Amino acid sequence: MTKHEKQQLTTLCCYLNDAYTTLNDGRISLGVVAVAKARAGLHILLAEVENPRPVTRKACAKA
Repeated sequence: MTKHEKQQLTTLCCYLNDAYTTLNDGRISLGVVAVAKARAGLHILLAEVENPRPVTRKACAKA
């Protein structure tokens, strides 16, 4: 797992925690927005894992 993927998972966890908190407090519309953000982020992450970008020399030099 790359550093970028870990950062994305951390962000998704934050969205889900926010969703839980806001839904638990009865703020339905804000909770739904947080769930939608997490869902979109998950779709992006899964797409990147299934179709990884080709590694370039420039990317290798940074590592």
